[in-house]
Amino acid sequence: MKCSSKEVEVIARAWEGGFTLQSNFYRDNAVTVALCASEGFITTKTSKGGFGNIWRPTPKGLHEVFTKTKHLKE
Repeated sequence: MKCSSKEVEVIARAWEGGFTLQSNFYRDNAVTVALCASEGFITTKTSKGGFGNIWRPTPKGLHEVFTKTKHLKE
């Protein structure tokens, strides 16, 4: 699936430090966050295998961001 610019924005925000499940950013972008999570672009899974309350990008999500960003610069 190709990411829209809105999805890239959500993934990039997750990469820039993450955002919590109850943040205004999450509330304002709930549908896009849900889409990104269901596509495997972001997750709340921690390195210990549990789940937290901060959205972070997955390797798949970072790939989409870098691919989209590279395409926009060309």
